[in-house]
Amino acid sequence: MEELALGPCPMNEYEVHVPVEQYGFISATIKGFAHDAAKEYHEIKHSIGFGDGMPEHEFRKYYDLVASGTAINGDPGILEQMNAVQRFAINEIKKYIKRASIKLSNNHEQYIPERS
Repeated sequence: MEELALGPCPMNEYEVHVPVEQYGFISATIKGFAHDAAKEYHEIKHSIGFGDGMPEHEFRKYYDLVASGTAINGDPGILEQMNAVQRFAINEIKKYIKRASIKLSNNHEQYIPERS
């Protein structure tokens, strides 16, 4: 039986796309092996704040507390555990709750947009 001698694997060129918004992404061309491209993808992702963040089940639990009004002024250390997307979601729900409470305290005034 013949043995197959394999030489070093050739390096390829990989293009990685890291999404940053609905239709936008950061593109990078990596020369190397597949694991180099994967490593670069994760480094870019973490450098722009879209890293792993808080584990999903913990984030959902905290999100539910904030949404119920229980954890409005929570521990700032919790926000540090989150990635940029998670922090954005929490801050948006906090702003909504604050607006809703102001609206309720103003005798249930109804918002009517001005017509131009």
